[in-house]
Amino acid sequence: QTKETLLARYILEIMQSCEHFYGVTAALQASVAVMVTRILKGKKEKWTKDLAGYTQFTEEQLYPYALHVRSMLLEEDREETKFMRRKYGSDLFQGVAHVHIPSSFK
Repeated sequence: QTKETLLARYILEIMQSCEHFYGVTAALQASVAVMVTRILKGKKEKWTKDLAGYTQFTEEQLYPYALHVRSMLLEEDREETKFMRRKYGSDLFQGVAHVHIPSSFK
């Protein structure tokens, strides 16, 4: 799998371990994971017209969730986050958990 796919899976697993995302549809969670992956990979556009067309979600709908994910990725003390970081920081997952988290998601 590509590093981008692994990074999106990492983000998705962290999201699924948080009560903030309970009740959020799988489609919305997956879209947020793709958006956050694009941001972390430095893509020019956080969300494209094509992605909005495929998913029916706008950047404005996803962005508040993306900000919450950013906070979760920065949490050092949360047990679930520590576990996911160890798992996705391993060679098996190409160390994707070691991605730099920017000071803001612009």
